[in-house]
Amino acid sequence: EVTVLVQNPVSSYGSFLSAGEKSCIVGFGFEVEFTLNTESYIFEGFEAVSKNDTSLSRADCVQFTLNSSDADVKKGIYKIKIRVLNETDDILIRPVCTLLPKISSISPTLEANGCNQDSAITITFNKNMNPESFKNSNGKITGLSITNGDDEDLSAYFDEPYFDSDNKTLVIRPLCYADNPKFLLSPDESKSSLNIKVNYTFVDVKDEDGLSFTENGTHNYKINKNFDKQEEVTVLVQNPVSSYGSFLSAGEKSCIVGFGFEIEFTLNKEAYIFQGFEAVSQNNVLDESFVSFENRQYDDETGIYRAKVRVLKAASDILIRPKCTLIENAEVTITKSEKGTDNISPADGTKVQSFIKREYTISFSPDDDYEFIRWELYDINTGEEIPNETYVTIAEPYESETSYKVTQVPDTGIELALRPIVTRRPQILSGTPANSNAGSLKDSTIQVIFNHDMSPNSIYYTKSEINSLKNNGIDYSQFLPALAEDELTGNLQNHYGYKADDGEVHFKNIVIKDNRTNGNLLEYFNAPSFETSKILSIPVKNGKDFPSYTQIYVCIEKEFFFEEDSVQVTLSSYKDWVYWVTDETDTSAPVLIKYNGSDFSVSKDNSSSAWESTASASFTLSDIPNFNFITNNKIYLKMALQDTGCGPSPKFKMILTKKGNSSYKVSDNFSYSYTLPYTDVSGTIAYYDGEIDLDSFDGGDDKSFEEGVYGATFEFTDQSGNKIENPSDSKAFYFAYDKTAPKNLDFAVTNGTSEDEYKLSWTNATDSDFSKSVVTIKPSDGEDTYYATTGTSQTINLEAGNNLEAGKSYKITVTSYDYAGNNSTYTYNRFLTGLSVSGTPASALYYVGDRLDTSGLTVTATYSDRTTKTVTCFTVAAFSEVNLGTEPEDTISYTEDGVTKTAKPSGTFYVASSGAKPTEKPVKLTDYSGTLSGGTYYKFGDFPQTIAKGTVTFSDAPVYKGWYLGSDGYFYEKCTENANHNNYTYSDNTTVAQASANSEKYFKVEPIVWRALTTTFDHDANGTGDKILLLSESELTDVLYYGSTSSRTLNGVSIYANNYKYSNIRAYLNGTANQFVTDGGTSNSYTIDWSDKGFLQSAFTRTAQDLIAKTIVDNSAASMKDADNNLEVSTSYACDNTKDKIFLLSEKEATTVAYGFTTYDAHGTGNSRIRVTTDYAKANHAYQDTTTAGYGGYWVLRSPYYDGTRRSACLVLYDGYAKTGSSVAYESWGVVPALCISAQ
Repeated sequence: EVTVLVQNPVSSYGSFLSAGEKSCIVGFGFEVEFTLNTESYIFEGFEAVSKNDTSLSRADCVQFTLNSSDADVKKGIYKIKIRVLNETDDILIRPVCTLLPKISSISPTLEANGCNQDSAITITFNKNMNPESFKNSNGKITGLSITNGDDEDLSAYFDEPYFDSDNKTLVIRPLCYADNPKFLLSPDESKSSLNIKVNYTFVDVKDEDGLSFTENGTHNYKINKNFDKQEEVTVLVQNPVSSYGSFLSAGEKSCIVGFGFEIEFTLNKEAYIFQGFEAVSQNNVLDESFVSFENRQYDDETGIYRAKVRVLKAASDILIRPKCTLIENAEVTITKSEKGTDNISPADGTKVQSFIKREYTISFSPDDDYEFIRWELYDINTGEEIPNETYVTIAEPYESETSYKVTQVPDTGIELALRPIVTRRPQILSGTPANSNAGSLKDSTIQVIFNHDMSPNSIYYTKSEINSLKNNGIDYSQFLPALAEDELTGNLQNHYGYKADDGEVHFKNIVIKDNRTNGNLLEYFNAPSFETSKILSIPVKNGKDFPSYTQIYVCIEKEFFFEEDSVQVTLSSYKDWVYWVTDETDTSAPVLIKYNGSDFSVSKDNSSSAWESTASASFTLSDIPNFNFITNNKIYLKMALQDTGCGPSPKFKMILTKKGNSSYKVSDNFSYSYTLPYTDVSGTIAYYDGEIDLDSFDGGDDKSFEEGVYGATFEFTDQSGNKIENPSDSKAFYFAYDKTAPKNLDFAVTNGTSEDEYKLSWTNATDSDFSKSVVTIKPSDGEDTYYATTGTSQTINLEAGNNLEAGKSYKITVTSYDYAGNNSTYTYNRFLTGLSVSGTPASALYYVGDRLDTSGLTVTATYSDRTTKTVTCFTVAAFSEVNLGTEPEDTISYTEDGVTKTAKPSGTFYVASSGAKPTEKPVKLTDYSGTLSGGTYYKFGDFPQTIAKGTVTFSDAPVYKGWYLGSDGYFYEKCTENANHNNYTYSDNTTVAQASANSEKYFKVEPIVWRALTTTFDHDANGTGDKILLLSESELTDVLYYGSTSSRTLNGVSIYANNYKYSNIRAYLNGTANQFVTDGGTSNSYTIDWSDKGFLQSAFTRTAQDLIAKTIVDNSAASMKDADNNLEVSTSYACDNTKDKIFLLSEKEATTVAYGFTTYDAHGTGNSRIRVTTDYAKANHAYQDTTTAGYGGYWVLRSPYYDGTRRSACLVLYDGYAKTGSSVAYESWGVVPALCISAQ
């Protein structure tokens, strides 16, 4: 009998119907009833604990059986039967209840006077909560909103809600506490209180026990303007020390924290920019948590700035001041023009303090003899012009009165200045004919000489002027010359005047009339023209004479101009004069006179001798060296002319007649002509002293001036058309124009007979005027050596000890000349002397026909001047049969300028026969006789099979896949012999040594031959047979099925020795770790790790492996039976199906007639299951029958053999018999692999 204490809970969970100590026999029990406080708790059950230490459980002493009905539970009544299981008096029974979460209080409470506005809102729960359940996906507590009495959102005035440290109270603090406080009620506003509503909606929030609850409601309270702390501070509003401006009311201001006052500041806006107010303390800027500037009224136009200052936080000294920035400015000096009056504003030398983006007016008036062009910005220090809109923008730079503004302060060292640019107006130096007592000839040309190049538009109408005249009634036909309508939209001809309706002729800007009668005389004159840009000529019309003794008035209007910077610079005033004519005209031709003491001369240039005029040009080759030559399409003319009548015409004519072509052979004559202005014409004298550019000559019919033989003649006239020619008597100044240099042909430096000998060769030019070639050999530290040649094909040997010195660098120059002096030069600064290769080839193995992979190599050429260069356009020869099994010698060659050098990269690399390339794709064999007559065969993959011939030698190290390269270009596997029997021989009749001989042999890697068992194999067990099942035609090697006859244990399951899934031979075939270890089994000496070194990796490349299908290998009990289901099997021998690329056949597959096999017990010579052992397999201990021709060896199947031992696998014997098995640890079984490929 024991005593059990039934105890009412200490808190208000509820109560027992009958509490206290209860006596009870062990094994018996009693009933209790508990009523729960359902308003506040959830009943979780009862618990038994120690009376003395309630932290100790007594659950093993008591059994609880709940007897409450659903109706009882709904009322919170829980009835339970308590059975005592162990003898102890230390048992206390009590209920286990969990408190329901809810809000227990919210503050501040609603009070008539309101609470201080910095009071925090607190929502207190009855227990600790889970804060995360209150948050949204952004980590913010949700379900709360705070508004005023008008439901306006006040959330901006409160900080983010948070839970206190025990997670029981949710706190929302007003931003009065923040560093940048916000006040719900400004202390200085009229409103004294504000009603606040806290709206809460908590949905499925949780407490710390994970209990969810939902609660919503509204809590109201009122705030006043007070704070828990109210401090008074003194703020100094200080006028700035500099001339920023001033406050309307400055000085110290008393202020309660949270309250504010108004300030007003007037800016000196001429020099400063207002950027705002700031609060500082001890000259340090205070952040915005101390003072805020509100209700800002900033007026940039008036420069008055107002704001309300609110003190947010107490500080010992607060100073309010404006932030102003001095407007950037630059000093601009105004300077007058060199030519002009002092009428410049601002005055000359004024330094204007120019503020950024302010406008300043400038103006200038030049002297009468000068024209204003533009304003120029320049640097006083350098005098150099600065482009407009760099630092300064001039509004209208071409207007004499304009404005400017500084846009950027100039860089250090630049002093800005503005000055007007002027130019002198043009002047008329002379006008002829001049008035004289003797009078002038009636056909005298009027000539006006200016001191400046004048614009042709001084005498020719522009389009706008023509339109203006047309609007005044002048028809197109009245213009001189007549105007075509399309001219106004295209190119305008030179229209110099018009004929008015009254018949009078008018010239632009020119007046000519009878000084006595005032009658218009322009009808007597031809079109005016500028003979040069400074000489204006107005010729008299031929055959239209003035009345004798007419007094002629000439007026050149002020509007004659030239242009400068698009500004028209006119004469300062008009120019007029009078002359009278006699009754005579000019009939005398001009004459040539000496110029500076020299006769008329034509020459190559100013420093060359004058050419003689001759009657014709000679074209024999022997005369070519004596030709007059020019090479730059220019000749030089010196001459002077005098005409005492009307005076020289302002221009003369040069005529070129082509006599021969560029090969100095007679060609069709045709002439070029060109009219040239004199260098100067003054009164009766005209002269020319200068070059004549022959490229400007026009031969007509697209005949441009080109190389050839020419004769030059000249024609000179006076103003009346009287003419003189030079030379006369059908002579000419003959010369050849030749600008083409002779070109030598086939330059080359080639290899000589020794390493240090080179041959320089070329063919001389074939030009008719070829003169000579000169070869210069210049060492880097010595004198030039010359070789002059005039023949045709030329050769110079360059070799050490002759004309070269070993160890020196040379520059070789070949220059060809013609008689005109043209020359061409070919220079060999260097030529190729060596080639080297660095780096290692990207691949070490190649096949015949391949080229060296040079991606990892750097090829460097060495030159005669000892310089080097990395080259890429080198040649790589293809490997041939002569390279088999060897390292080729010079595999890279490079040729430059006829010199070829070769080199070989470092490192070891080999060349294999093209027949040794891996058999990467299945190839169907057409004439192959195999194990089944009429069967289909493929070669695919490669494996060592046949013993090497005795004549083959091998590489020192493996070259590919662990295989050696033979001298015949094929790969070989090196193997230590381990014959199964001492009477075995290889295919070459040599003996297979046993292991004791410790002998090594090489076996040739050859394509594996396979027989197609079926073309409809269902490799993935999906009911669609679409793969070809291949079986090797030979026993390829010997590998243990497992190596031990003992069973293993994996996860409590016994794994038999003949389990194919966990066999050694499966891991070998696929090149994997043993599945037994992979699945968690313990490794032993028989669980060999074949990862990446099995049959699959050895026999097939990566490309070939991708062509082999993964096959679901059937390892069921059904697969262990022969195809006719005669053999007895045990399901316990079956293992899981596997998924492999390479596998062994099963008993069923090896006896399937459709696969070309006989029944399991059929055997004898010719049986299609017989597989002959390769030489390589023999060397690896595979069995081979030696008693009967045509018999093979044993080869193993994947199927376990049922003999009760659980350690045997099925075998195919040497005669094809397939009804037997042997131990999986037997070492003589051959391997005949199978695989699946897609239809070929």
